[in-house]
Amino acid sequence: VLRLDRRTGQLSTIAGGGNVEPKDNMPALNVFLLPINGICLSPKGDLAIAEVGIIQKVDAQTTLIKRIAGTGLVGFS
Repeated sequence: VLRLDRRTGQLSTIAGGGNVEPKDNMPALNVFLLPINGICLSPKGDLAIAEVGIIQKVDAQTTLIKRIAGTGLVGFS
């Protein structure tokens, strides 16, 4: 997941790109992500990432990722 700084035009990775299976409270940059179906930004700046069968949250303050919904199996969320 990339972030575009509209002021500077700079792109930076904020989640994914790693090679570790996501576990709760891991750095979001260290994990790999399943195909992403959508993203949502909360008023606090937290990022919700909808993947296949799960929804994960990246905390804006800590940049840690945590599963907030789903089992990872399609149809069993």
